[in-house]
Amino acid sequence: MSRHVQLRRTLSTPLRVGFVSSFPPRRCGIASFTADLAGAIRQANPAVRIAVVAVDPGWERWERQAPYPAGVDEVFAIEAEQREQYWQAAQWLARWGCQVVSVQHEYGLFGGVRGSYILDLVEALRVPVVSTLHTVLRFPDPPQRDVLARLAARSRWVVAQARSAVELLVRVYGVDPGRMVVIPHGTPVFAPRSRERARAALEVEPDRPVLLTYGLIGPGKGIEQALAAVREVARRHPRVLYLVAGQTHPNVRRSMGEAYREHLQNLVLDLGLQDHVRFIDRYLDLEELGLLLAAADVYVTPYPNLEQVVSGTLSYALAAGKAVVSTPFRYAREVLGPGRGLLCQAGDPSSMAREILRVLDSPELRRSLEHRAWSFGQSLRWELVGVRYMRLLQWVAQEAASDSPARRWAGVALAGTAASWSAGT
Repeated sequence: MSRHVQLRRTLSTPLRVGFVSSFPPRRCGIASFTADLAGAIRQANPAVRIAVVAVDPGWERWERQAPYPAGVDEVFAIEAEQREQYWQAAQWLARWGCQVVSVQHEYGLFGGVRGSYILDLVEALRVPVVSTLHTVLRFPDPPQRDVLARLAARSRWVVAQARSAVELLVRVYGVDPGRMVVIPHGTPVFAPRSRERARAALEVEPDRPVLLTYGLIGPGKGIEQALAAVREVARRHPRVLYLVAGQTHPNVRRSMGEAYREHLQNLVLDLGLQDHVRFIDRYLDLEELGLLLAAADVYVTPYPNLEQVVSGTLSYALAAGKAVVSTPFRYAREVLGPGRGLLCQAGDPSSMAREILRVLDSPELRRSLEHRAWSFGQSLRWELVGVRYMRLLQWVAQEAASDSPARRWAGVALAGTAASWSAGT
């Protein structure tokens, strides 16, 4: 029997996977990621059963306006700051018959000091844990380091979403590199659209240069630097339009209302950019996001945190084949070279403006960046990412059941290694 046939038979066997994460209809990046990942795993293996421990901040529970989405078998909701519910969630997963648990870790998602309550849940589990790390800090405070190090130590495997995170995990958190794999942030397949039709649908004039930044809005996104850069770009391209799309982040809105968005709107007035900036204040579904990306000439990622190790919005821009101008945060440095995007200096609007102008002034450069971005972005498709997670989770569950070293090393080979995660890098 060939290895290919053996693999297909392995992936078709039923598996019960539990996710611990935020989850739609909660509106945050980790919730969207988890829903997309669950869907991709089910596409890779339609027989898989999926249960979700959905973590909500207590104040948001009453705001829920929609049921949990279809596509998962069971959901158990817990409130982030209710410590006893983490133990209850572990017992619920056990009763459901969970064979492997996927924890989506992000600071601020779980309750306790720096999210320490997640450790109660994983310590109560009697099945293997695979932890995907969405933030890896270079300079964590002691509780942050302790929580992540203990979660990694309790995990059978740790998934980093970029190679640049691996060195930090080894050096700062003491994670065993032999238990790490690198699987990138997945992306959808965007329907082909012409710029002209996308702009008509968005009521944007066809001859205007269009810049775009999207995502949940809040301090720390660097929008101020981008606005200052737009003022400089407008001197050469007086019809330039900068679209800032997305709702205020729920945590920001909870703590300060819409004060930050009002600050940005006032900054637009102070800079005289009323005719050059448009805020799209709503949560974007995939259809509208596809339209915005198709309409844009340049996708701008102005993040000031240079230690950020993954960005779903940047991944989506690459998958859509956009010319990107970004600050040189870790993930951008990794995925934008060579020739897939342009890097500017953080905190320097003039540097950002120069790189944007390079794209707008050279259709040939823009087309080259778009082609290279799109080619690389194909390796990020959820279809491929789902297969890699499915293989990893399947082998981890089988390893736990059989304790076979042969299966253990085969699982590593199927999932990918920390040294290489796609042919595009």
